[in-house]
Amino acid sequence: MGLTVRDGGNTGHGLRAVAIRDSGGPHSLQGMSIRDPDNVLRSVFGALAATAYPPEAGGGGSSLAPINIVSSTSTATPVGGNPPYAYAWSQVSGDAGWSPTNGTSATTTFTASGVSAGTTTSAVFKCTVTDATGRTADTNTVTAEVTNYYHP
Repeated sequence: MGLTVRDGGNTGHGLRAVAIRDSGGPHSLQGMSIRDPDNVLRSVFGALAATAYPPEAGGGGSSLAPINIVSSTSTATPVGGNPPYAYAWSQVSGDAGWSPTNGTSATTTFTASGVSAGTTTSAVFKCTVTDATGRTADTNTVTAEVTNYYHP
């Protein structure tokens, strides 16, 4: 039984069509795995980079009692690499009590917990984007700042 593999050309979006035939003619494939020990696919899809926009996220509230305040959104955008992408937002500096609201999503807000009356608090975040081949890229930082505007 002979096996012929024919490159069907670029189908767009970085995909290629491949036809596989044995001596008996075309057959339906039930499943296929591709071994890539030399990371050829990584070189095909190019370097991975990521940005976060906007680089500032703000918000506010007003309460005599300490409150949780959610900022506006920021979105991580990957460029290059191989989709799908995974996202991991993390705090890199700033005040305690902060967390990304949707820490594994491309778009997130940031929540400051227990913000006392008359207090402004801030934190700096970044997003690490991982592509399907395991490559990672960090975004620029995003500064989140919120204020509890209540003044007794």
